[in-house]
Amino acid sequence: MKKMYILFIALLSTGTLFSQYTITYSGNCPQIGDAIHQTYFNHPVDPGPAGANQTWDFSTLMESENGIYQAVDPDGTPFSNDFPESNIAYTYSSSEDVYTYGQNSPSEALNNGVGFDEADMTVIHYSDPATLMIYPFSYTGTFTDTYYGEYTISGLLTHERGTINAVADAWGSITTPLQSYNDVLRVKIDRVVVDSMWIGSLFISTVTVNYTDYSWFAPDIRIPVLCITMSESQGVYDTTGYYIASPQQINETTDRLAFLNIYPNPARDHISITFKAKYGDQVSISIIDMSGKELFRQDNNILSTGIQNIPLSLKEFHNGLYLVKISDGTKVKSTKLVIR
Repeated sequence: MKKMYILFIALLSTGTLFSQYTITYSGNCPQIGDAIHQTYFNHPVDPGPAGANQTWDFSTLMESENGIYQAVDPDGTPFSNDFPESNIAYTYSSSEDVYTYGQNSPSEALNNGVGFDEADMTVIHYSDPATLMIYPFSYTGTFTDTYYGEYTISGLLTHERGTINAVADAWGSITTPLQSYNDVLRVKIDRVVVDSMWIGSLFISTVTVNYTDYSWFAPDIRIPVLCITMSESQGVYDTTGYYIASPQQINETTDRLAFLNIYPNPARDHISITFKAKYGDQVSISIIDMSGKELFRQDNNILSTGIQNIPLSLKEFHNGLYLVKISDGTKVKSTKLVIR
């Protein structure tokens, strides 16, 4: 049951009445059958101040894409056998080939990993799962966690280690492009993700990504009404996020950039990039080194809806680890490439 803490300041302050929300399992933990419309954005956003009784106005956020978040029974998903401990899975219409697996209980929500239903059927299973939330969770509350998993893509073994530091740093009222919400609790989570990559016994490199997530939880809504994620890796910064939208705002774009696959990988002198896009899309392909420098860019006019296959020469590239990124201006997909 939702818990509300009412503070009456009579003798020590102005006599103002205010309230702060407590995140609970029954009120805020996702449940199988949930289907919530979301609008995504990808531009810098100031998360605003921390502290008590704040007022945040995000009514002018710019839309980049729409979709539907769903919580489903993991038994009906492609990777249920890889996550026997999970009791819930999540899908997103904007990334319909991706399934996230979780383990929810009245005391906590865990992330067990993710499966990519693409050409190489990649599974990232956290042998030590990541804590997403503990229940109940109130203003000034904190929790910390570490998690670990490993996965292999086209012969490249990656060890992923993460640390999580969470604090409920603010409460107040918030306005999104959809509506205003009162008695919301903001949770700030700092995450550090370190990926160490190997080919057999040969160490390739380590990549560290620093994330800061801001999530606003409202009474009896089972996902944050707004989430902002800011990331940094080797001097490259990015901001993404979503807010809850109404069904009338949703214009599905499920034909766009549904997956990204590179073959061969590791590669020597050429690759073929495969993805799904719509007729008329303008899709850019970039190759970025581990310092964040863009070494190659090619713009492509998509002439047919469906699977696209773009060949690229690698003769001008040195051996090493790179990031291949494709974008249609509203959505970005990326994957690692090893040249040897």
